[in-house]
Amino acid sequence: MIRLFQEKDRQSLQQLFLEVRTKHLFWEDGASFELQDFDLQTQDEIILVAEDEKGILQGFLAIFKDFWQFMNQINSYIIFLSQMMRKEKELVNNLLMNRLSVLEHHSH
Repeated sequence: MIRLFQEKDRQSLQQLFLEVRTKHLFWEDGASFELQDFDLQTQDEIILVAEDEKGILQGFLAIFKDFWQFMNQINSYIIFLSQMMRKEKELVNNLLMNRLSVLEHHSH
């Protein structure tokens, strides 16, 4: 399950972040990594966590708030455009139907 970060997740995510960085960032000095690096690296970000069916955290995704807001704005704009296109389509259909009825009326 994917959900928003909760404060109760902090210690587990700090540990996970430390373990993953120490194991996979082999070109850096792992001795300099600390638990608090998670807090520094994810400061002011929106954090989504992944947990298994037992509620055990499996990972996380940290997203820049500005990017999150940007994506929400894009989504709102798409919805707005969709609504405008629907209204425009209705307007064009109404105009066509009115035009057809006028043409039919004049042809009789």
